[in-house]
Amino acid sequence: MALIKTYFSHDINSLADPKIVIMINLHGVISYAWWWMLLEKLAEAPDYKLPCNRFTYLGLSIVMDIRPETLVFSKCLANESKCLANEAKVSNEILLENFINSLICDCNLLETDGEYFWSPGLLKRVNLRESKNNEISEKRRQAGRLGGLAKKNFAKQTEANAKQTEANAKQN
Repeated sequence: MALIKTYFSHDINSLADPKIVIMINLHGVISYAWWWMLLEKLAEAPDYKLPCNRFTYLGLSIVMDIRPETLVFSKCLANESKCLANEAKVSNEILLENFINSLICDCNLLETDGEYFWSPGLLKRVNLRESKNNEISEKRRQAGRLGGLAKKNFAKQTEANAKQTEANAKQN
């Protein structure tokens, strides 16, 4: 049975996470909303990973409404040439790609192998939830098996009792 993904767990104190604090410091409080939008997209993706390509970046930039005119950043990335606030003439997908690269390099919130990017925290939570679901399924399977054995034994005992009662009746 396929697990329907309708939610994923997250820390209720994520604003206290130093990585999130760094992200907000670098990219402004709007980046917090972008972060959760990005996590939702990762949670929906196969293997919880998204490809590092311009289609992904363009699509996400549209969903997340990352445009040069909406960018208001208080700080720049470590390299002044990468400052998103100074990139008013670059495309939306480049802006998002730079934001994701910052989440990888500056904030350690994401990881990449060059082909895909993902959130180690999301993977940890998903794996924990899947292991708990598997444990519950196994317990239910065992309970069902034991219940079936008990029912079978009860039926055999009932049948044996009925035969014994019939035999006793014939003898009397």
